Amino acid sequence: MFRYIHLFLFIISLSVGAQSYDTIRIMTYNLLYYRVNFEQCTNTTNNPNNKDNYIATIFDHVKPDIFIVQEMGVNPGAFDGPLVTFHQNIFLNRGLTHYKRANFTRSNNSNIVNACFYNSSKVELKSQFLLTTGSNNQNITRGIDFYTFYYKHPNLGQPGVDTVFFTCIGMHLKAGSTQSDITQRQFALEAVMNHINNNIGQANILIMGDFNMNSSSEPGFQALLNHPNQNIRFYDPLNSLGTWFNNSTYAFLHTQSTRLNQTNNNCFVGGGLDDRYDMILITDPIRNESKGMKYVPNSYKIPGNDGLRFKNFITSTNPVPNTSVPPAVLTALYENSDHLPVYLDVTVMRSNLSISEFSHKKWKWNVSYTDGQLKFLLDGLYPDNIDVSVTDMTGKIVYRARIGVLENEIKLNMPLAKGMYIVNVSESGQSTSRKIIVY
Repeated sequence: MFRYIHLFLFIISLSVGAQSYDTIRIMTYNLLYYRVNFEQCTNTTNNPNNKDNYIATIFDHVKPDIFIVQEMGVNPGAFDGPLVTFHQNIFLNRGLTHYKRANFTRSNNSNIVNACFYNSSKVELKSQFLLTTGSNNQNITRGIDFYTFYYKHPNLGQPGVDTVFFTCIGMHLKAGSTQSDITQRQFALEAVMNHINNNIGQANILIMGDFNMNSSSEPGFQALLNHPNQNIRFYDPLNSLGTWFNNSTYAFLHTQSTRLNQTNNNCFVGGGLDDRYDMILITDPIRNESKGMKYVPNSYKIPGNDGLRFKNFITSTNPVPNTSVPPAVLTALYENSDHLPVYLDVTVMRSNLSISEFSHKKWKWNVSYTDGQLKFLLDGLYPDNIDVSVTDMTGKIVYRARIGVLENEIKLNMPLAKGMYIVNVSESGQSTSRKIIVY
């Protein structure tokens, strides 16, 4: 049942040609045992100071707004020591102070973890979640991280201005080609889809990292592509499904190995480029821009892979020199890791009214905060119930509840500390947000 109360008339004149977009670049990269000693990978064979220089060179070439990495080391003393050092050396010491880091996460005593760094002048981290168990209710090899961001629209907080939310999933799945390895990857990805189905639903989501898979026919990969709930399925932006391993047809997709032979006292894996282990997949709303975000066609890139290095090292001059990136970047890619990074671009609309605000809504809302009270004003055919959440700038949810709507004005007693908050209202699977500032 809906009620109609007319508060005021909105007249919106929107010119498609006048809409502007902002671009967000997202990159995933397996760093290869960053600042952690493991078997043949030591401070001598995988020098961390050299790695910092190589990673900085690669970062400066790509300039990602969101940088999700695998194989971030865990310090036996201060667990997050390598993460803090990475943030300091790659960003803060080089004047990139607007790049923040997500919280350190770890599961199952792993000595390597995922990590996330982001351009806070463009996006902000709303929340993060660590998935630690598979669909079989057993621990997975390494935790899978969900990072939910929102785009920092320059006019966020003003009446009629909405923003776009999206989730990046970073993971490093179990390696190996035995049936047990394949099954463990399947359990992990089934758990990912269960979490999305039960807690997120249809949304802007990108899943990325080191999949450690030889083919798209693996049960785990199929769990991403063919979940019973069609609204949450993932898609390959390049639509290049098949058997990737040792297949020259997919030479342009291969991300491991950067070298032909094992090097650095066997710390770095050899074999040349013949595996598509690292990749990024997207959900349908990003394919079709149904929730304010869209994949930029032809933006999916693998720096250092020019498509001519099948089963060869990336610095080889055979058949021709690799000029896909500058020489210093090519050297950095070779020396830092046996994996290559992967990145893509997405766009978000910068118009004052997002798609969700003027295409599918039959009602509108605004919010203000005064004297310890959150006040909502609703207009139009609003529903009987709405879900409200309030999140601070650290990503902590300070309030969440389902509220019955009896009239067009809702008042909630809510003492909040000074600062900026994101107020999110959801109904029937759709959500919009507003920014409030408490002085």
